[in-house]
Amino acid sequence: MAKRLQLSCGDGTELWSAKDLLNAPLNFRVDDLIVCSPTYGDGELESVLESALCGHDWRAWGGRAVAFCEVGIYTGYKEFGHGLVPILRQIFLPHGLEECFPPLAVTAVPLDSTAPVEAWGKAVANAVRCRA
Repeated sequence: MAKRLQLSCGDGTELWSAKDLLNAPLNFRVDDLIVCSPTYGDGELESVLESALCGHDWRAWGGRAVAFCEVGIYTGYKEFGHGLVPILRQIFLPHGLEECFPPLAVTAVPLDSTAPVEAWGKAVANAVRCRA
C-alpha cells in the first residue's frame, strides 16, 4: 500500500519506515509528509513507531504539509478517533505541521482495489501543490 501511495503522489516521493526514521540523521528533512499507521492503537503507539516519532524534533518542520493514513483490518471504529490519527496529530500539529487533507482509513488488507488509495494519494499531492 505504501508503494501505491508513493506512485500516486508522483516523482520525488520518498518512502521511509519508522525504522528508517530511527536511523536517519537528526537534521534530515523532506518537503511534505504522509504518515501511515495501524488502525488499532487505543491510545498506544507501537514501540518502534513511538521511538521514531517522539524522538525527532518536528519543530524544524513547521509549515510543512502532513496527511495521515490508517491501515489495517480492524473495522470496529466508525470514525477516526480510536486508531492512531489523534495521537499522530498531537505529535505533529503542535510543531507547526499542517494537516493538508482528511485522513484515509484502509481497512481491507489485502486490498480488493487500490483505486481508493491511489485517488487519495493524488488528492493529497494536489492539495500539497496548491499550498505551494
